[in-house]
Amino acid sequence: MELVNNLYDHLNIQKFKSTQFGETEATKKAKRVALHKIQEEKIQFREKRKREAAEELDHLFED
Repeated sequence: MELVNNLYDHLNIQKFKSTQFGETEATKKAKRVALHKIQEEKIQFREKRKREAAEELDHLFED
């Protein structure tokens, strides 16, 4: 789509339509929600890794 838009622009065709748009409140909120969920997943992943590492150390010292 961007290629076609650039061709329109280069050839000075008047019906140029950009694929870029301003963010609406809905898209801003969707981004915030998605970023928050990603952060939560990262935190949970790190905590799981820490637990697994601690369990592995416990097994090493059980003998």
